[in-house]
Amino acid sequence: MHIMNKALFESFFEVVRHDMSKEEAEEYVVMLEKYHSAGWDIIYKEGCES
Repeated sequence: MHIMNKALFESFFEVVRHDMSKEEAEEYVVMLEKYHSAGWDIIYKEGCES
């Protein structure tokens, strides 16, 4: 759990590391939210099936 949460926040920091414009950063963060949310959905669904 810790590693996956860290990966999410590390990926958010990429907007700073790569000096993205505000518009680029907003698009990137929205994409990351979709990506990570889909992953968590799968994990929680599998946890419920166990």
